[in-house]
Amino acid sequence: MAPVRGAHKKIRVIDSHTGGEPTRVVIGGGPELGRDALSARRDRFRSQYDDFRAAIDAQAPALLQIYKDLHAHPEISQHEERTSALLA
Repeated sequence: MAPVRGAHKKIRVIDSHTGGEPTRVVIGGGPELGRDALSARRDRFRSQYDDFRAAIDAQAPALLQIYKDLHAHPEISQHEERTSALLA
């Protein structure tokens, strides 16, 4: 992941797909945005943490490749050797 201004902590995410599109939700390690209205937090994130968003988005092409590969080569035999090697 690309370096993020002043960040050296682990960022925790959940990767999935919604409507056929890859989706990433940050569940830990993101910037503190306060507790005010959601619209204010969104605006703060846009104006002050675009480098964080860019670092998260930078991984999207690789994640899309993994997603496509998993669907092209499904392993459902509980011996997911190829998938394990890909994600290791």
